[in-house]
Amino acid sequence: MTARNRIVGIVILVVIGSIVNECSSADRNSEGTITTQGELDAFETRIGDCFASLPSDAGSEELVEFKTLDAIPCNEPHKWQVVHKGYITNVEEYEVVEIENQASSICENAYKELFLSMSDSKYAEYKEAQSTNFVPTQKSWENGDRTVDCLVGSDNTEFYTSILNS
Repeated sequence: MTARNRIVGIVILVVIGSIVNECSSADRNSEGTITTQGELDAFETRIGDCFASLPSDAGSEELVEFKTLDAIPCNEPHKWQVVHKGYITNVEEYEVVEIENQASSICENAYKELFLSMSDSKYAEYKEAQSTNFVPTQKSWENGDRTVDCLVGSDNTEFYTSILNS
C-alpha cells in the first residue's frame, strides 16, 4: 500500500428548522449498511461506508471543508471506504498541527491492523490503495467535534468489494 496521507476537514452543517438526517439521501438497511447511492451528511459516516469519490479539492494538502459525501453501496464501484473512526484526545485548543499528528497516529495504527489481517486476495485487490483521513475543522471543533475518519482508497482506481470483508 502506498501511504499518502491527506488531511481533509469536515465542516459542521447548520440547518435551521430541520434535522441532520434530512440532508442525507443515501439509504441504510437495518444493519446500517448503505443500500442506495446518495448524499451522506459528513457527520453521519460510519465504519464500512463507501464513497464514489471524495470532494473535488480533497486531493490537496490543504484543509478542505465539505458538508456531504457521495455514498455508495460497497458492492458497487467505489473509490474510498471508511475503515476506522477515532477521536482526538488531550487537545484543549484547536491546534491544526497537533490534530493532524494525532489523526495520523490514529489512522496509521488502524491501517497496520487492517493490512495485517487481510487475506491474500483482498491484499491483491487493495495493494495500490492510498490512505487519507477526515479531521475536525475549527468550526466543528468549537461545537465539540473530535472525530477522525480513516479512509482507504484511490482517486484513480475503483474497487468492487469492501476492504473490511474477507
